[in-house]
Amino acid sequence: MEIRKESPEDAGVIRQINQVAFGHPEEAQLVDDLREAGALLLSMVACDGEQVVGHIAYSRGWIECEGERIPSVALAPMAVLPDYQSKGVGSILLSTSLYTLREMGEAHVFVLGHTWFYPRFGFVPADQFQIASVYQAGDHFMGQELSSGALEGVEGHFMYHPAFEGV
Repeated sequence: MEIRKESPEDAGVIRQINQVAFGHPEEAQLVDDLREAGALLLSMVACDGEQVVGHIAYSRGWIECEGERIPSVALAPMAVLPDYQSKGVGSILLSTSLYTLREMGEAHVFVLGHTWFYPRFGFVPADQFQIASVYQAGDHFMGQELSSGALEGVEGHFMYHPAFEGV
């Protein structure tokens, strides 16, 4: 399995993967909207030979903290073709992309996702960092420090790129 950054030729297949994996077009449209707005911070694909079988996207998010906007990262969406699900594709996409984010110098990342999946990769409920979601997500809203201590003294609300309003 090869993991690489998306190329311009991947846009159509990324759209298809998100539509098939989620069963509706909202996440596929989100990726298109983020790409069009220049807001994709990192977009990676998983390839089985020449076939793209998975995708993960990150965009810039912010923590609103006492009137200050602290740059952060939003993970969403991650999608894998059904025939490749439960075979480790999502795990390797996530692990590789988190490593890449660290290499890029990002300090923290947040996700609204499955509580049975993301904690295996270091995500914890975001309220442990005193960070709340604009969505009522409970423990499904999780965060991770990519740089140790990066969220010390930070308390506030995580804000997504406006493209997320359509999801």
